[in-house]
Amino acid sequence: MWPDGPTCLRCGARGRIGQLDGATTRIGTYKCYACRKIFCITQGTIFERSHVPLHKWLQAIYLTDGGSKPIVPYHLARIVNVSFKTATTMIEKLAAAAARDGAFGLDRRHRGEILRHRDDGEPTARSLPN
Repeated sequence: MWPDGPTCLRCGARGRIGQLDGATTRIGTYKCYACRKIFCITQGTIFERSHVPLHKWLQAIYLTDGGSKPIVPYHLARIVNVSFKTATTMIEKLAAAAARDGAFGLDRRHRGEILRHRDDGEPTARSLPN
């Protein structure tokens, strides 16, 4: 995680950080005693504010090649054992992160669209038949 130990994301303090490990506290939650704020290791990532366990996110990343390989939400939901709606959200977040990081070749099959290229090279979207 952090090479020099946990660092507060708000104030940058390193020394006065404590790990919270109560019965109802999520794993990876820390408290900065300098600014008295709570932060988590997933803060600032696509996993932030997600109730899906991290191991399911990592499995989804593996199955989609980091968001660059298309997968249908129904298949992801069955493999990872989440709901269809959760699988759709996971795919959208992974695709957005992959596009932001420069991954190439994304299509939108998970949204009911398929990309086709016109004669001038521009992609056009059309709905898939039922």
